[in-house]
Order: sequence, then structure tokens, then C-alpha cells
Amino acid sequence: MAQQMFKKADVDGSGGISKDEMKAMVEGRPGATQSGHGPSIDDLFTMIDTDGDGAISESENEAQMQAMGKAGPPDPSRMAKMMFEKADTNGSGQITKSQLLDSLQSGRQDSTALASLFDDADDDGDGVISQTDLQSSLTALLKDTSKYLGDGSFMSRKEVRLSTNG
Repeated sequence: MAQQMFKKADVDGSGGISKDEMKAMVEGRPGATQSGHGPSIDDLFTMIDTDGDGAISESENEAQMQAMGKAGPPDPSRMAKMMFEKADTNGSGQITKSQLLDSLQSGRQDSTALASLFDDADDDGDGVISQTDLQSSLTALLKDTSKYLGDGSFMSRKEVRLSTNG
């Protein structure tokens, strides 16, 4: 069934689902418009496209479907691990924003979602994050839907802390 859905979504037959194809697929489902809850399509695409090549491959789709079971959000632990391993090219256990962007942005025009994700994960502002930091940021992005701003963006963990403390 997942393979049939993948082929249906891959309208141009390229072997990968582009961001535009994903948007068309999601927007074409009854009741599936961006309702002000949950991550934006752009953020979901960035998380599922773990190799950052600008298309969701069949293997990335299958991995996501397995992680989700029948329904549910992307698995932030798995996503963080895959994203971090790709970005940590020197094996230091920490990555910079440029490492994250360079490793996952391949062929993408918009790096805003990745840059925001990094900034949110970099709690101390030192310019490097660990896999745990990245996972925490992804988890907050996916689970704290009450902080969804309704315009396709989320409040960062820092903004949530400031709004609840202020």
C-alpha cells in the first residue's frame, strides 16, 4: 500500500516525491489543509527528506511509514540521528549551522526551516549543537502543537520559555 501511495504521489515519475508533489498530495486530501495544528508541509518535508537531496525517495518514505506505524508524527529521534550523522562529517559529535545546511540543503532554494531548527537547538548560542540538541528541537517542533503560530511556523523552544516566564 505504501508503494502504491508513493507512486501516486510521484506525479512526474522521477522516483522521488518533490516538495511540490508532497504539497499537492496533502492539499488534495479531504480535511488535510494546513489547519493551524502540527508542523508545516515544508518542515515535514525537510524532516522526511533525510539525505537533503530535495526529493523524498522510496526508501525515505518507507522508513518514515515504518516509524509512524499506521498514523502519527515523524519520529524525531530517528530523524535527528539521520540528519546528524549526515552533517557531522568530521565525527566530532557536534555540528555547526553551516554543516547542517551544507549536508541537507543540496539543491534546495530555501534554507530557512533548517536554519530555524538549528537556532532553536543551539540553546547556549555557541554555534554548535549535539545530536541530543537536534532531537530535542525536533521533538518540540512536532509535539508542541499548542505553540503553532498558524502561518506555517512554530514558536521556538526559547520563545515558548520566554512566553511562559514573562
